Amino acid sequence: MAFDQGTRNRLQRFVNEVRSLLTEEFTRQLQRDFGMDPKTGEVADIAKLSDLDDSRLETARVLRQVFAHYLATESGGGRTAEAQVLDRIVREQAFTVLNRLAALRMAEARRLLVEFQLQGGAQGDARRQPGAAQQSRTGGAQPVFYSALRRGVPGRQHLGQDVVQRRRWTQYLA
Repeated sequence: MAFDQGTRNRLQRFVNEVRSLLTEEFTRQLQRDFGMDPKTGEVADIAKLSDLDDSRLETARVLRQVFAHYLATESGGGRTAEAQVLDRIVREQAFTVLNRLAALRMAEARRLLVEFQLQGGAQGDARRQPGAAQQSRTGGAQPVFYSALRRGVPGRQHLGQDVVQRRRWTQYLA
């Protein structure tokens, strides 16, 4: 289906806005939760992350492994290279989540998944909120698919979880 110029412009603005929101959120999470600052390139020693539970500590380890791998392939060195690598991690996560959200919305529009939104309650618990579509051709597969969205990449399940729980993405993707 071809879009007219106005629709393409609105879509481009939307993508840029969501990408910016995701980038800001992932940057904040890396700084606050995982001791990694994409702005300066500083990476705190993992021993200093004593307030993390085992699952988040594992996420921090995986992030540091990815960081070390990317840094080994980066030309140059110093804080500039470290900041560039952390920026790359943030951009990749934002891109991945944006693509997953778009794929979910397209599947909902085609009635392959029952439409619903994730909503954070007072304690941040995620609940399914059924939307207009009542039947799905995939039966019970959609909770598994949405659960995979929240979990993300193995070992990185917490990176981005706050974004999914705090925002009603279906309002952006309508």
